[in-house]
Amino acid sequence: MAGVPPAAGFFGKYFLLWQAYERSLYGLVLVGLLTSLISMYYYLKLIKLI
Repeated sequence: MAGVPPAAGFFGKYFLLWQAYERSLYGLVLVGLLTSLISMYYYLKLIKLI
């Protein structure tokens, strides 16, 4: 669930974070972005290993 386009996880995460941003929940947006970056790091590490 790294949220890379055009996968469904990307659109789900995009709309969720956009709604949080519109409601001024900046802490939630920051946590969501940071966890996405961390998960992308591990997914790319796995792909490189393969």
